Amino acid sequence: MGWLQGTLLGVVAVAAVVDLRTRRIPNWLTLPALALGLAWNLAVSGPAGLGMALLGVLVGAGLFLVPYVLGGMGPGDVKLMGVVGAFMGPGGALWAALFAGVAGGVLVIMWALVHGRFARVLARTGGLLGAAVDPRRRAAQGGLPSLERDAAWSIPYGVAIAFGVALSLWWRGT
Repeated sequence: MGWLQGTLLGVVAVAAVVDLRTRRIPNWLTLPALALGLAWNLAVSGPAGLGMALLGVLVGAGLFLVPYVLGGMGPGDVKLMGVVGAFMGPGGALWAALFAGVAGGVLVIMWALVHGRFARVLARTGGLLGAAVDPRRRAAQGGLPSLERDAAWSIPYGVAIAFGVALSLWWRGT
């Protein structure tokens, strides 16, 4: 494992711990990490490396933008995936997001079972999916419902992102 991958793992591990404790992924972590990922790729691979890193930021953050808009995650999760893209490029961000999605699904199910909210989460998810595909239902509900209306019960998705990054690095052999 190289310096870049080790640094990224450190960033997502800190994000996971902070998210578990505070339900936030702070800018003091994501913004310097984003700058570091972009600068490293520029220094190592020149303008082409910077371009790939920027494309990675767009892919990583873009994949999490829709769940953020729907209320399923916070802005720190989107920024953290942008950091992942800056470090790993677009292909790496795609793999990390895929693995984070699987880890996040497992995390949500476990979290809901532990907190006695499995039926509620399932119903809310079904309502969101139904409204997303049926314009009449969406109009009747006044738009798309939010997945996470109860701020007291939020999921620390930074944990899923950390698992997704680790699994992605392992899967890709880096």
